[in-house]
Parts: sequence; C-alpha cells; structure tokens
Amino acid sequence: MSDIVKQGYVKFQSKNLGIWKKRWLVLKMHSRRGPVRLEKYSDEVASLSSGKYRMIDLSKVENIYRLPDFEKKCAIHITVDCMQSVQFSVDSELECENWLKMIQGEIQGALINRVCVNIYSPDSFNVYLTKHPKLPTHGECTMEITDTEIRLLNHRDQEIVFWPINKLRKYGVERNMFTIEAGRSCVTGEGTFVFESEASDDIYSRVNNVIKSQALAKRNEVSLGVCNREFCHVLHILLCFVDHILVVVW
Repeated sequence: MSDIVKQGYVKFQSKNLGIWKKRWLVLKMHSRRGPVRLEKYSDEVASLSSGKYRMIDLSKVENIYRLPDFEKKCAIHITVDCMQSVQFSVDSELECENWLKMIQGEIQGALINRVCVNIYSPDSFNVYLTKHPKLPTHGECTMEITDTEIRLLNHRDQEIVFWPINKLRKYGVERNMFTIEAGRSCVTGEGTFVFESEASDDIYSRVNNVIKSQALAKRNEVSLGVCNREFCHVLHILLCFVDHILVVVW
C-alpha cells in the first residue's frame, strides 16, 4: 500500500537568492516508514528511482498558511520551527487550495491517530507486513499483542491472521524490523514473518514480557505440583503411621 497522498511539480523559493525553482513535491501520510511529511525531489524521475530528496517533517509544523497575493500568488508558507520554514507555489488557485487542504488534513489525521493509539490501544502498533507466500495480503496493517497471541488486523479491523505467542520459535528486532519465526502448529505453519515499524523496539518488549510472564506462570505451576506431591507423600506416611499405632493399641 502506497503512503503517497499527493504529488506534483511546484516551485520552491531558494533561501539564498530568492529564486523560484521547479521541483517535484510528494506529500506522504504517517506510516511505519515515517511521520507525515513532504519530500522534495529535483524531478519526478528522481522520486521514482529513490533519488536524493529533502524531507520536511510535518509532524513538527507550527504554522501553515496561504501567502498574500502581493507577496506571491498561489503560494503556501510552512513554518516547521524557529530554524526551518519553506515556501512553494503552484500554477493555479485550485491547485494551491488543494495542496493546503491535503497537508492540513494529513497533519490533523496523524495527530488524532497518534492520540487514539496512545490512549485506547496501548498494545496496538502500526506495522508494515512484508510480502509472504503463506499470507493473503501485505502492506500497512495493525498488530495487536495480547497475553496469549499476536494478531494482525486490516484497515477495517478485520483479523488477517494470528500466532499464539507460546508457539513462536524465535522473535527478534533489528533497526525498524520485528521478526517472528512461527512453529508448525501455527495456522500459517512454519515460516519467518517480518514487520517494519517505528515501534519495533516496543513490539519486541511487549512480546518479551508476555514470554517471561508465561514462563513464570509455568514455573509456579510446576512448583505447586511438586509441593502437592510432597504433601501427599507426607500425608500417606502419617496415615500409615496412625494405622500402625491403632493396630498396636487394639
């Protein structure tokens, strides 16, 4: 699933000379690949070939507005912080309004989503599921981690697949990649599944805590079983001893 919301040629004003230069601009939504942002390329070809670009992190925007026509027609000003601001223009009023609404909408949407996830779903994470032959889909989805399993949900909150945590052979994290190795008793069968996420370290910690809790519960259960067996053994000896005394007295 692409995270591109809008893209096209615009004109950026250079800071040194104040010259307006044509550049390819891409607006991307918040995803596991990064925050809501603008990516500025030299041209469209550079964006398709993953060439060099400058990123403008819109999650830190302080202000965004239309420039007055006497300064520059069909232009937008974005203040990221006291150290960074950008201005770009387009060819028409309609296109300018479209860019402005799209950018503002993505900023607000990312903020609402971040608040909802933090408040209502502490064990839910936005992940990007890499393609795997044993799964019916790939791309952006939600990972839910309970005390017993890992579940993947699509954008409609419908379950895609699940893995019992106690059936995992391995799990690990490297950079922004969280990986699990499922056992043959899982619904997917054996396989290694990879998820990209900004919260990969948090996912690892959550799964690791579940594993530790399950191990502790199992150890306590075993200890209780040993205690019960020892108690029964002692009780049996005492009963035999009492029976022996009764026989002697009789």
